[in-house]
Parts: sequence; C-alpha cells; structure tokens
Amino acid sequence: MDADTDSKTLFATLKEFPTEKMILLTSPDGVVKAGDFKNELEKLGIMSAINKVEGKNRWEDYFKATVDACQGLPKESIIINISTADRISQCAMTNAAHVNGLGAVAIIEGRMILLPILKVAYSNLLSDKKMKILRTLEENCIGSLEDISKKTGISLQLVSYHVNGTLKSIGLSGLELVETNEEKGRIRVCLSPMGRLFMQGYLKG
Repeated sequence: MDADTDSKTLFATLKEFPTEKMILLTSPDGVVKAGDFKNELEKLGIMSAINKVEGKNRWEDYFKATVDACQGLPKESIIINISTADRISQCAMTNAAHVNGLGAVAIIEGRMILLPILKVAYSNLLSDKKMKILRTLEENCIGSLEDISKKTGISLQLVSYHVNGTLKSIGLSGLELVETNEEKGRIRVCLSPMGRLFMQGYLKG
C-alpha cells in the first residue's frame, strides 16, 4: 500500500473472509496511513502488523515482502489483496501468489475478484543440470553458452537445450528464470529477476 490507498479497498476482504490478522505491506510514504489503518483494525478486534517495504528494486522488494509475510502460515488461510498497491507492486504480489500457490483477490470496479491459484512447482521442473546452470549464474552473467559449458562441464548441446528448451521441453528461458541477449554473435545469459528470487528460496511452489 501507499499514501493513496483507501480504506474501502483495504477492508474489502473483511466482508468475505473471516480475518484474524492483517499484515500491511507499505512503501515509506504510506507508513502514516498504515498506522491509521492499524488503529482501525484494532478497534475491530483484528490483529495487524506493518511491514515497511523499501529498496532499489520495487518489484523484487514487494515479491520478497509478500512471501516473507506468509512464512509459517497455512496456505489455505492466506488471502492477498493486491488492489492496495500500485501497478508494479500489484504485479509483484500477483506473481508471488501464483508461484507459491497462495490465494489473492483484486477489487475491480467495486467488485472483488478471486484470482486463480496457480501451483507452479519450479523445483519439479528443474533437472540437476538445469540447477547446475542456475548455480553457475548466481554470481554473474556469463558471456556465452560455450562459457557455461566450460564452467559446468555440461556439453554445449545440452547447455543450449537446458537454456533455450525445445518444442517438447521448456528451458530455463521459457521458465523465465534466465534472460538471454545476443552480443556480437554470442548468447549472454543472466539470471532473471524471477531466477534470482528462486535461487534465494522465494519460489517454493
């Protein structure tokens, strides 16, 4: 949430879902308003906590904050209200919900829409060789598939297969875990934002 969040949007879930506790994720400019909402929730007998989200990468920061806020809670008890955030933060929170199998709602034209729960278990889609490639990319981008082959000991043909995929098998690029760019005829490979989050343990599925 930020300074423009209104109480109607924030409290919309209270009418539809029994609520014991609400965690308010807020940007620095929304801290004061979050405090006001916390007081309102306490009057309703609902526990709440304020988690301030700040950093250089708003998308990754909100993704991490969303997952961190849900740690230790049963998935079926969680509802994430994405409509209290700006567009970048909404995208991050929606992605965090999808890849971790969490419930989320959006308030659209005054109506609450329950978003589908997608259970994308990345760990089930990644072979040992794909994981080896990801670990090799953790510290820095690598300038070519040939260099990845040398660093991992995986043949160039298999490196290309695991990075790019085929019509029958999705690769790391298709899973949006790596980003590839052609530079001077060579394919430069980096972990994507989603790839970094996966390697940090934020995509549990």
